[in-house]
Amino acid sequence: MSTIIYRRKSLVVTAEQSADGNWHVSEGGQNTVYTNAAFEALFDKLEMQADVSAGPNADMFGFDYSWCEGLEGRALINELLGIEMISIDNSIDGPSWMYKPYPLSTFGRMLNTVVQDMKWTWPISSGEAPTFTEVGSGVGTKLVLAEKLFHLRVNGFDYNQDYCNSASQLLFDKGCESWTIQRIDARSRDALRLYEASDIVYLNRPFVHLDTQGALEQVVMGCMRSGAYIILANYATEVNHLSSSIWRKIDEDKTAVVLQKIH
Repeated sequence: MSTIIYRRKSLVVTAEQSADGNWHVSEGGQNTVYTNAAFEALFDKLEMQADVSAGPNADMFGFDYSWCEGLEGRALINELLGIEMISIDNSIDGPSWMYKPYPLSTFGRMLNTVVQDMKWTWPISSGEAPTFTEVGSGVGTKLVLAEKLFHLRVNGFDYNQDYCNSASQLLFDKGCESWTIQRIDARSRDALRLYEASDIVYLNRPFVHLDTQGALEQVVMGCMRSGAYIILANYATEVNHLSSSIWRKIDEDKTAVVLQKIH
């Protein structure tokens, strides 16, 4: 029986339907059995992106990167995808969620949306590049993409020292010039200072449990200054309930949303 990917709210899970019609769900390392009625009420089938197919405008996994016109940039995306895939650690360490990378090409498209939007909303400055912070940066592939393709000043941090070491090496090897990597907790004072100072924050689910994840998202979003952007992936926040006078929705797909804090 094949495994199908579903989600409960924004929590990504795997599920299999048995012969008796019940659903066996692996969620945060725990196995649960749901009746078909309960399953349909709680879960949605997960489609990371519509019409995933091979072609000249697709990365090596079939995701669209038509937003990236340069061949050098497309080659970098495919190289980073390979690095990311062999670096996945599917273990759960305490409250930490197993590493489920958000598609790199789709991330790039959303970051491109932010950068293009900035041209209209960003105040005139001294010309210094905007700052990008990734919460739980893993091996650093998205930091490299943000620095090399979008010329952002990038900050990454992770609770896992091995990931920090790997990210530092990758950024160095790729010739990135403006970056920092730290081993810190996403809820620490050092992290809060980064949220406050960042122009763009990328947050892709570091915690297993929805309440813990949702609490972190509220802290991050609360710290961000007016005008800053956040890319939320595999999130717990009820985005549709956010006040439209505080947040402006710029883009979204089935598992991610781009917001700008306007007040």
